[in-house]
Amino acid sequence: MENIAYAPMELNAKVGDTIRFVNADGTNHAVFVATAGHGVDLGMQKPKAETKLTLGKEGRFEVECVNHPNMRLVVVVTK
Repeated sequence: MENIAYAPMELNAKVGDTIRFVNADGTNHAVFVATAGHGVDLGMQKPKAETKLTLGKEGRFEVECVNHPNMRLVVVVTK
């Protein structure tokens, strides 16, 4: 997370992979997934904080920052 954006903006991953979210900005960000079947709220991340999300099943979902509506990441998970 940098410059009010997730980077990359799209990510292809496998079941069992772990995504690291590192806040490299000077402002708080959130890591929130509202997609049915993939929903998770990793909460607010302060600058320099890191959280992790292990991918448990196949599918496509969108990660968003509730503080910044245009800040989104699409994740496609395969076996």
